[in-house]
Amino acid sequence: PPQGSRATVRMTNGDEWTGRLVRMDTEHLEMESWAAGTIRLETPLVTAVMPRTTANQVHLTGPGDKRAWRFRSVGNTGRWDIRDDRLEIVGQAFVGRNIGNLRQHGLRLACTVDWVQYPNLGIFFYADTQDNNPRNGYSFQIMGNNLFLNRIRDGNVQRMGQQMQARQGGETRAEIEIWVNRDDAEFLVRVNGQEVFRAKDPQGFNGRGDGLIFFAGHNVPHTFAGLNVEAWTGSLPDGSEPTVPADQDVVVFSNGDRLAGKLVGIAAGTARITTAFADLDVPLERISSIQLAAQSRRVPRANPTATRVVLADQGKVTLDLVSVGAAGLQGTVAGVGPVTIRRDALARLELPERK
Repeated sequence: PPQGSRATVRMTNGDEWTGRLVRMDTEHLEMESWAAGTIRLETPLVTAVMPRTTANQVHLTGPGDKRAWRFRSVGNTGRWDIRDDRLEIVGQAFVGRNIGNLRQHGLRLACTVDWVQYPNLGIFFYADTQDNNPRNGYSFQIMGNNLFLNRIRDGNVQRMGQQMQARQGGETRAEIEIWVNRDDAEFLVRVNGQEVFRAKDPQGFNGRGDGLIFFAGHNVPHTFAGLNVEAWTGSLPDGSEPTVPADQDVVVFSNGDRLAGKLVGIAAGTARITTAFADLDVPLERISSIQLAAQSRRVPRANPTATRVVLADQGKVTLDLVSVGAAGLQGTVAGVGPVTIRRDALARLELPERK
């Protein structure tokens, strides 16, 4: 998919569409998707809108060009590849790269991780290596149900945070967000939107390199996708969750602030929000996400014979399949209607079980 079409719209049935937001009102959201062209989604079936634009300096989206990355296997057990904008690591291996001037700024890192069986992975940042355990830097690890936030200094690993997070049976995906306030040596980690670590390095900031490294620790695939790395110059997002009436939308700004109100609509790159004290016109580049009011949502009736379509641009769609041809998949999507999904946008089809 082309760069710049990264907005994500999440539906109440778990579907996700990505593309360029065109407009939105209380009845429909219009989006130019790479996979299926222009689509109109019923707004009551939308649970969240993530514009995925930013006013900050972007270091990396991707994972991007494979030639920029370096690979090292542990005991010749690993292999790797970048396909369909996904970085896949199998076996014990490091895949990393330098990002210019990373250590000069704070950081916001976001990515989606998929695994098989159970997770055993690490993300190293501000690392002084590209394809190995760093001697200095920081890391976030997931090992089964255990989460770790680590400080690495002169080869010694020190725990800044550790906790267990129960996973639902069969859960094989996590949305990871990492923030770093460099000036205050403060760190925030969220997994699937929930805060898991908020820590301060008592010895001061120890980012001595520009390396970003992904590690997989056992012999099944780990896939990293939707990678976004940008400079972060503000304070960390507030961890408090406001009490919001069920009929209110919640706007999360790029600096972590939150605002409850009513999203009137989106047009020309601007969201209009009505609150108790003012009507606001906010550029989408200042918005991280918009969570739509629970009271206004509805969930489409589930169809047990529908096909789950996983797209190369990180989208996923539940499709009542009609035909498969040279042009792609044709079918019907709840809240959208008839669609044709181009063939080269397909990453995987999950067919319904026959009983």
